[in-house]
Amino acid sequence: MRATSIARSFVTAFAAIALFGTCVARALAALSFVDLPKLVDLSSPQLSPDGRAVAVVVRRADYEHDRWDSNLDLVDVATGHHRTLTVDRKDVSSPQWSPHGDRLAFLADVDDKSQIFVMPMNGGDAIRITDAPRGVEQFAWRPDGAAVAYVAVDEEPTKKGAEKYRDAFAVANNAYLSRGPEQPGHLYVVSATGGAAHRLTHGSWTVLVGESSSTISWSRDGTTIVFARAANAILDTEDASTVWLINAGNGALHPLTRHTAWERDPQFSPDGTRITYTYAGGDYQFNPWESYVTTPSGGAGTNLSRPIDRAVGDAAWSSDSSALYVSVNDGTETGIFRVPLAGSASRIDLYGVDVGSPLAGAVGRNGALAFIGSTPVQPPEVYYAEPGAAPRKLTDYNERAVRAGLSPAESLEYTGPNGFHEDAVVTYPAGYVRGRKYPLVVFIHGGPTSASTRGFNVRAQLMAGRGWFVLQPNYRGSNNLGRAYQSAILHDVVAGPGRDIMAAVNALRARGEIDDRRIGVSGWSYGGVMTGWMITHYHLWRAAMAGAGVHDWIVDYSLADDIREDVDLFHGSPFAGDLAEWRAASPLTYARQITTPLLLLSDVGDVRVPMPESYELFRALRDLHKPVEFYVYPVSGHYPSDPVRSDDIARRWVNWFARHF
Repeated sequence: MRATSIARSFVTAFAAIALFGTCVARALAALSFVDLPKLVDLSSPQLSPDGRAVAVVVRRADYEHDRWDSNLDLVDVATGHHRTLTVDRKDVSSPQWSPHGDRLAFLADVDDKSQIFVMPMNGGDAIRITDAPRGVEQFAWRPDGAAVAYVAVDEEPTKKGAEKYRDAFAVANNAYLSRGPEQPGHLYVVSATGGAAHRLTHGSWTVLVGESSSTISWSRDGTTIVFARAANAILDTEDASTVWLINAGNGALHPLTRHTAWERDPQFSPDGTRITYTYAGGDYQFNPWESYVTTPSGGAGTNLSRPIDRAVGDAAWSSDSSALYVSVNDGTETGIFRVPLAGSASRIDLYGVDVGSPLAGAVGRNGALAFIGSTPVQPPEVYYAEPGAAPRKLTDYNERAVRAGLSPAESLEYTGPNGFHEDAVVTYPAGYVRGRKYPLVVFIHGGPTSASTRGFNVRAQLMAGRGWFVLQPNYRGSNNLGRAYQSAILHDVVAGPGRDIMAAVNALRARGEIDDRRIGVSGWSYGGVMTGWMITHYHLWRAAMAGAGVHDWIVDYSLADDIREDVDLFHGSPFAGDLAEWRAASPLTYARQITTPLLLLSDVGDVRVPMPESYELFRALRDLHKPVEFYVYPVSGHYPSDPVRSDDIARRWVNWFARHF
């Protein structure tokens, strides 16, 4: 199952309460549902080549029209002053500075299709330079600033008359709600002033697009583009991606390495002498993504990130091409390491700020970093960190939410099953007084290839605001504690993670501040999987909420869009291998053992964890006269993307526990 990710941030005052063993945590007036519309979403910070400004995408919720309104802002590094660059642009995203910093390119919707716009920074309106019929997926400036390479998905073949209705298509490893064959994405080059685009690639194979989108990158001399490709555009096939180079002049193609899968995110070094890419060596659920460096002439190259022993989230070159910057989940923090081509990796001290944005375009010429950061008591803001100095918060977009009052959080460390050193994040209840007993909600992250870190978390704050402890445990398969821990989920899909979660619960209970009569468990996606497992195998729960959970692994394998990942976790296909193994890992198998009141939530059009699995468990529990409620959202996707439905999920989730506590 694929992980989803969410942003984080920091406040200097938090340093005084970060090590929480003896302190008393008190929120002023806890975060509540009325504060949700005040929260501002920030993404894609891009540091200008001269280091003087940060371009950032700013999104605000429009509840009346159930949409996100986005703009592109420019933040002055020296003063923190910011101004809006775009007006009346829809779904602005993906800003990129031109190589000389005189222009800013970005994506914005035209007739619901993303197109590239280029804005001169000395004044004047942005001009649209593409007219891709199905929109632009991603793009990259050529180093001379005269052109842009981009990826666009092919149009559906044109049919007329009766042929329009001859639309049956062959089923492969696509999801069960597919409406036709997936069209591939291909490379184009267009002048930075617009005009006709030149198509570089053709074929049924695809440049990675959609959820699998990967970087494209130019060589310094502008003659070559490096990119990742797969055999076709079916999401499940795109995992088997490899890195290729294309001559931008004659279209000649050749692979970078001899690997046959699990390569992505290639980037030329600024001096053009090297290429970095990430490689997992197998299913990334239990094989961490690692950063390799090779030369344009090819070969696997050198694994630079292995000494860190953490899964690489993303990477960026230093301006002098001497080192990589990589982001990783490390314990309960998301941190950044500087990894020189020669020498030892060093972690950059961000003084407790959790990083919630990619590194691409965020590393300055002097090694300064621009990023979206957060802490438990500081929602996301734009930060700037010079080498060796504490990060400086540049913006106050979420100041209104901070004034609502937020609950501090700390790391909880303990020895788990199999001798693993494990950790979790504990958020304290609003108005916490040491020695009192409080309800507890266990909030399990998805993935499993993800981690709970000490960044700002809206759901945890809403629960803490009700006066509850919130425990976010990491478990085997999480990517924050090294290769051995991440790989331990292989063939131990739920039972081992369940023991890890119980180890976290018991470590917190041992402090004597948890009301054992009021403990709940919840999660979305793999968190929903584990919620189902926890209530069938442990019986201390007062209530549970499982969102988009795999309750029947066999149905999940048959219908989902990521079936390769299911097969890799088990000993092969359920139908060609051990069917009993798949049934033994399915919470549905143990429905009779459930005694906990359960809330089920799902999207009608979810192909990651198809809704029929939740229907199965609901029907079983209803027929067994077990306490269960089930609500579905009539939208596509693994989680609603609009603000109103997202708000509704938060309300149902939190109020379910309030009702039972």
